[in-house]
Amino acid sequence: MFEYVCPVCGREFTSPYSVQTCSRRCGGMVAAWKMLRPGLPFDREEMAAICDRRKMRGKTQSRARQLRHAQTWDGISDDEILERDGWRCQIPGCKRRPIRKDAAYPHPRSPSVDHIIPLSLGGDDTAVNKRAAHLVCNVARGNRVGVEQLPLFGVVREPPLATVTAGERAAMFQRPERKHWPSRTVCFPNCAHCGKLFTAHTRRAKFCSLKCRNASRFPSLRYCGCGQQLLPGRHKCDDCKLRGSRSCEICERRYDPWYNGQRSCSRACGVELKRRNGRAA
Repeated sequence: MFEYVCPVCGREFTSPYSVQTCSRRCGGMVAAWKMLRPGLPFDREEMAAICDRRKMRGKTQSRARQLRHAQTWDGISDDEILERDGWRCQIPGCKRRPIRKDAAYPHPRSPSVDHIIPLSLGGDDTAVNKRAAHLVCNVARGNRVGVEQLPLFGVVREPPLATVTAGERAAMFQRPERKHWPSRTVCFPNCAHCGKLFTAHTRRAKFCSLKCRNASRFPSLRYCGCGQQLLPGRHKCDDCKLRGSRSCEICERRYDPWYNGQRSCSRACGVELKRRNGRAA
């Protein structure tokens, strides 16, 4: 166990691993500091000042939203907004439109009311500026403003995907077919290694095959009679060995003969074969 001092809260703690902070919360503070002040050592006082400024900014925005709600609220409750929109999420891009009535905060699919023009940007807390939304969709949208139309109160807005069938939706996202493919360049050069005429689709082609390219770039490479590249010290590939191998008359092991009259796989088997032939004679 090693003893450490947390740079965020100053608490002494022990850990069997090499860590910087005592908890996940302090680790998040260090990660935020690296994003705000990259390359500088962690300063507890400056980080506390940054957190205080952010808290004050959040409180100021909250007070502004409450004041905007008190000045512009038209008396229509959130339940009436949900009933107006048919308990369906109206934020564009939502894939699961129905809103669960039995879900409560902080469930991601719980009901919430989103402002089309956010209150922080000067929007009114009226029914025209409100729409039903999932909690997760509302939080993900934040205070971004898109090109959207304000609805009239009393009109149930159906989502775009509810009026489109599965076949029409697939046709919408289908890639259009090309009627005229671009013509490809075809040329007939001679191979720089073997001189054979071959077909190429680019004017920079010099070799007819990978074998000719490797043979031209690496002259020390050897190839089997069937065309396969050989490893150093080999004179036949594995396929040709199995195709032309013989069986030893002593141990019955498969081997690749070096000459036509070879009957044994090794010198020991050859000595034993000569001894047996001498006895037979």
